[in-house]
Amino acid sequence: MKRKMIGAAAAYMAGLFFASFFTEIRELILLAVITAVVVLICRYRGLKQNDFAFIAVCFAAAFFIGEMYNIFHYDKVVAYDGADGSFEGEVIDISCYNDDKASYVLEGYIDGIKSAKITLYGQNLGAEYGYHIAIESCIFEIPQSDYLFDSESYHKSEGVFLSAESAEGVTLKKTDSQKFKNTLMSYRERMISEFRIVLGNDSGDFLSGMVFGEKQGMDDNVKTALYRSGIGHVLAVSGLHVSIIAIALMSLLNALRVNRFVTFGAVNILLILLIIMANSPVSAIRAAIMVNFLNSARLFRRQNDSFNSLSAAILLICLVNPYVIYSSGFLLSAAGTFGIAVFGPYMTKNIPDSNFLWKLLRSVLIMLCTTLAIMPLSMKYFDEVSLISPFTNVLLVPLCSIAMLFGVIHIITGGAVSLVPAAGALIDVILEVTDKLARLKIAYLSCGSEDLIIIAFACTAIVIIVHVICEKRLYTCVSTLLACSLVFLSSAINAGIRYKSFRIAVLGRGSNAAIVISYHGKTEIIDLSGHYKSADYVRKYITENAVSSVESVSLTADVQSQYAAYVKALDFVPADKWIAAGEVPVYGAEMTLYFGETGYYYDNGAYSVDFEDGVLVISYEGSEVEFLPAASAISDSDGLSVYYGNIPKSAAAVSSESTIYLDKNEENAINNFEIILSENGRCRIRRL
Repeated sequence: MKRKMIGAAAAYMAGLFFASFFTEIRELILLAVITAVVVLICRYRGLKQNDFAFIAVCFAAAFFIGEMYNIFHYDKVVAYDGADGSFEGEVIDISCYNDDKASYVLEGYIDGIKSAKITLYGQNLGAEYGYHIAIESCIFEIPQSDYLFDSESYHKSEGVFLSAESAEGVTLKKTDSQKFKNTLMSYRERMISEFRIVLGNDSGDFLSGMVFGEKQGMDDNVKTALYRSGIGHVLAVSGLHVSIIAIALMSLLNALRVNRFVTFGAVNILLILLIIMANSPVSAIRAAIMVNFLNSARLFRRQNDSFNSLSAAILLICLVNPYVIYSSGFLLSAAGTFGIAVFGPYMTKNIPDSNFLWKLLRSVLIMLCTTLAIMPLSMKYFDEVSLISPFTNVLLVPLCSIAMLFGVIHIITGGAVSLVPAAGALIDVILEVTDKLARLKIAYLSCGSEDLIIIAFACTAIVIIVHVICEKRLYTCVSTLLACSLVFLSSAINAGIRYKSFRIAVLGRGSNAAIVISYHGKTEIIDLSGHYKSADYVRKYITENAVSSVESVSLTADVQSQYAAYVKALDFVPADKWIAAGEVPVYGAEMTLYFGETGYYYDNGAYSVDFEDGVLVISYEGSEVEFLPAASAISDSDGLSVYYGNIPKSAAAVSSESTIYLDKNEENAINNFEIILSENGRCRIRRL
């Protein structure tokens, strides 16, 4: 029965993956190859015909359901992409931002015909859950992903396939259909406010993140420090949170000799309330299902198996939401739980627990196995993998757990029993330690290449195949070590290739441009547009490419505000020199050169940079790349020309192999890419 549940979950997830991601001919060929490999392995392991049939039925059912969902729902909804229409629906999710802005997820009907969920972003209407919003006219668009965030996949995992742009005639109707949820969410906001008032922004936001999964207001540098240190998972309400809360309440009720069935019900009521206040993340739902399997086994005095429970939880969630496989939170939660509850205990089974040191070693090794289990997904979603997480999880997560439990006690008692100051003292220690650890170059591995991610996933598949065939810890351990060695070697080779090559990264939202020059370990940043989000794009680029130092940052527009943005974005790699347009001193800036309103020029031997009147020319080994405002005349340069900014309506954009327009309706228009120049004058473009 155990193997059937595991096989059913694996086959069902595989079916959904292929239905959603693998639609081209070459991908179907890949499916055939994978199927052949699986069949051969299963035959080798002695699976019977009925086992093959069961796995095949699960895979086919998932594939069929995924395809039907695509055809009869998703395709019909996204057919409205680019169309004008109306929408009326109920508010099912709310996110509030600064400047009195908010986004609402609405569930209702397009033109009164097609049921759908859409996102409406605009002025804060003061809407609550269950309120009805009607839009007289809007343009429906598929959420657009970019270099910073894969918006389309994120919303797709939530079943939201369109957003309402240029909305007009928006009206709000108050209802009481979600009065209970609104009461809970109002209480949640009051608790978050109390955390911030008592502890300050950073510590208060961290406690809010641990208790409610609320990361929206958290400082980016604090989040980076936590993830680099390997404990960023405490910000996602998942197995750790659910387990601690369940164990704490069960221990209290058992000590009071409460009936075990009443205890079971009380634990579930508390978990449901906290999950609703955390906005029902799929990781918490998965954890709650597993906790229920565990408690049910104890309740009816039956044996519980972690792998079986995990498989059942995954299967249940996938049955309800076929697009949950697009969710990074779901995949990371499943992989992390597999590492800590299945892979880790299996690999450390023979380690004795006779004394403290052996127990400590076993805990560190289990955390190491968990890190390895999530490594490919961490590389894909976070651009980095913490190398010290096995130690920080053993040393710091217990402190996080105590602080979180203090926060939960404050919530349950309505502040009557407040241990928030004690939680703040623990959090201050955690934030101080993680900030220092995050600045160590040996603390993390950066991922600057899609090829490296593919290698990591391929290595994971090979380890699984070796284990399934051999079923011996020694072979599994050796294959894991070899796989890790290959990933680290590939990373070193990739870093060496980057070190030798001359690269110009063009980053930013839409037609804005921030330029990052990388050559022989040196990095220079030139912001051409002064857009408020440009520093975030630069931060992501230098993070995923393991940039350890920045020689200079040149600011050509909105200097004061951009200086503040870049100082924050480059907190972990501060710049040696700042170059600013104009002659007005920049508040707080040190080592700043001012080049006036015209421009500047410098030649460092290997390449030269010339900026004048908004035109930037970068020359390397006879090759030349020119960046021009979109309103400029057509360049007569023999090199590559990149136009940034908005093209005037009266001007015609001329496309050619040597011309790029940033984010415009031109055949070769792109943004967020690398220009790689070679010594022989060749130029290659790599999309980011």
